[in-house]
Amino acid sequence: MAGLAALTLASCTTVPQQPALAILDRPAMNDDAVPAFVDLSDMAADSVRLAAEDGGFRFYLARPARDAGICLIQVADGDEDRWGSACKSDGGPVLTANLLGYGSDAAVVADDADAGDLVAQGYEAVQGNILLRR
Repeated sequence: MAGLAALTLASCTTVPQQPALAILDRPAMNDDAVPAFVDLSDMAADSVRLAAEDGGFRFYLARPARDAGICLIQVADGDEDRWGSACKSDGGPVLTANLLGYGSDAAVVADDADAGDLVAQGYEAVQGNILLRR
């Protein structure tokens, strides 16, 4: 009987689904390569895509190395000491982060996520999936 209860509990566990990010489904291009100094150890390196350039920064999106989720990489143009990354691996449709502490916050939203709350908080879209608040 205990085995049946364990089986029932295990079958009710939901596995997070990958948030929809069409940009990650396109073939990789030369521009998608991050600089060599960027640590991709927590990310699926073959999933990295350049998503936007804004205010002297390049913003890349990627998938976590394990689990469902979203990763954001921010790299300052011409300054290998100014880069940061963050991943959310619970399958949720929104990631918010202050990667470099230069006075702005970044948010990543999945293709099907509502960004209305972020816009109401002062975020502005720089790309379909990336919003910044300065």
